[in-house]
Amino acid sequence: MKSVTKNREITKKVDKKQLKAEQFKLLVAIGQKCSKLWKTPEGIAYADVVISGNRVTFRVQSKQFSDWLQRRYYSETGLDIADKTQLSVLSTLATVTAINGLERKFFSRVGEENGYYYLDLGTACKSFVRYSANGWEIVGHSPVIFSRPSNYSSLPIPSADRDIGCGLDYFYELIGATEKHRSKLSEFLIKCLLPTNGEITISLWGSCGTSTSRAAEALKKIIDPLATNKLHHVPSHTEMATHLESSRIILYEFFDCQDFSSDDVDDIIEISRGEGFATGISRPQITAYTESLKRWIPEHCISVNSVKGGLFESEFDYWAEFSVIHPEVLGAILDLVCDRLASTAS
Repeated sequence: MKSVTKNREITKKVDKKQLKAEQFKLLVAIGQKCSKLWKTPEGIAYADVVISGNRVTFRVQSKQFSDWLQRRYYSETGLDIADKTQLSVLSTLATVTAINGLERKFFSRVGEENGYYYLDLGTACKSFVRYSANGWEIVGHSPVIFSRPSNYSSLPIPSADRDIGCGLDYFYELIGATEKHRSKLSEFLIKCLLPTNGEITISLWGSCGTSTSRAAEALKKIIDPLATNKLHHVPSHTEMATHLESSRIILYEFFDCQDFSSDDVDDIIEISRGEGFATGISRPQITAYTESLKRWIPEHCISVNSVKGGLFESEFDYWAEFSVIHPEVLGAILDLVCDRLASTAS
């Protein structure tokens, strides 16, 4: 009797092991057949998948791709997947892609290909803005691959109508920007829509922390309204690599930082120049702080004492007004960018 029981247990273990092997083989096959696998120049593996008729891009070793793979497997077999098997599959697909996969570039929010620039609006219908020296237009598809993290936020459809307010002038009035610094802010926003290495860093400072913070956040949200919007410290290289991958603009807020150091200044400079952090990626940056921290801000930053209170004291009224004028402000920035491209081309 004991022998029979023992044999049954051995059979169950063999069957379980065989099931895991079959699951692993089928999952790898699904990943390779039902998604388009590729890698970045840094060797990071990504997968393009189709969801509701739209192309979506996930990092292979991510929860989003894992969930998609599990749904595909369940639809074919009606079975769930063990966590360990799932991790092994993702690791295998990532390794194979890193070695043999097609190399492609990808962008965060703003990209360029074949002489055209593209702004990812992040909407469900995958709308994009295509712009060049000849102007800008809304298009349904983009040849540029954009990273869309799970907390990705959408932008409004930009408006060419200037009747709602006064474009950028009214926006600068809303955030309390002084007139002598508005051209610097416009230059920053223009460069945010033209991806290059050696990105610009702009510093906003003032006597009121709240007003400075809101102005910096509004400046970022015009182009890059990522949900995780503020960094209160310069993070580790690993953590920063994630922010560089998912954000077009990096926003630091140092109001309560007691440990801000010269090393943090060096890191900010590295990011602006595309140095360090292994990725070689540069990003436009905004630093927001009160006057007490001014001595720490890198000398190469454009320093703007831009905040004098703004139009609204109420947080709710401030952001409600921003939402109303956002399409018009974005359209005004795109006009400036197209003018800049046209003047450069001539």
